[in-house]
Amino acid sequence: MNNIAIILGYGVYDGSNIEYYDRYLAPVFNDIYNGKFDLVVICGGCTNKKYPKLSESKSIYNLYLSKYPNRKDKVVLEEKSYTTSDNLKFARKIITKHINKNTEFTVFCDSWRSPKVFYMSLSQFIKPKSSVSLRLDISNNIYMSKSFDFYNITNIEYKNLKVIGYPLSNDNTQISQQIMASMIQMNSYDYPNVNRDFIKKRKKIWGIK
Repeated sequence: MNNIAIILGYGVYDGSNIEYYDRYLAPVFNDIYNGKFDLVVICGGCTNKKYPKLSESKSIYNLYLSKYPNRKDKVVLEEKSYTTSDNLKFARKIITKHINKNTEFTVFCDSWRSPKVFYMSLSQFIKPKSSVSLRLDISNNIYMSKSFDFYNITNIEYKNLKVIGYPLSNDNTQISQQIMASMIQMNSYDYPNVNRDFIKKRKKIWGIK
């Protein structure tokens, strides 16, 4: 396969979270429908205590198929993750057999999280596997050459990797929380205990086991 899309989930969609659909899922679905993707991976585990057996990815998948029922054969689910780092790592494991030297990756995410997503995607989708110094060099070069408006669509690219962000929310409290979370998660691959402790804290906040 040459063109793979990865959708990062931000909660279980149950029909009541209209902003989630209008600001994020709807434009992502539109991009997926109009794009020439050979495979779509939807990411997100069971993060809502109201729906203990419904993953974020399954809820998004159900909605996607209700809109585009003829696309069932192009979608796979990643249902085990609780963090962005695991979204990407587990997605990589799922699609390994589909990857070749010409594969292009497009990751859809929240615009405010897009720098974090891009930085961690370098570890998963750029070959040879990028070191910390290389990831920082690439990120610094982009920072020095391009400015971003995170209240609008963001697009960060490097070689065969593209990260597209849609602004999930303009709420300043939520944005500040996500910036802090991004600072922690960006170290997850190099310090696995950081990711483990972050998941424990997140589960406690969410009220899930």
